[in-house]
Amino acid sequence: MTGNRLSRSGLRRHHQARHTDSIGYPEFIQVVFLLMPDFSMAFEVWFVKFINDVKLRGG
Repeated sequence: MTGNRLSRSGLRRHHQARHTDSIGYPEFIQVVFLLMPDFSMAFEVWFVKFINDVKLRGG
């Protein structure tokens, strides 16, 4: 009976550890949103360049 109780608390502790690992996910999204303006600007520049290249080739 005590052995069963011990393994249960061990499983619970493992679950809590995994939960704290996933807490960094919102922070990751925040970082992405912070970098988003630069990324979208760079993408826009690349996209315009890509469209111009296609137009030059007669596509």
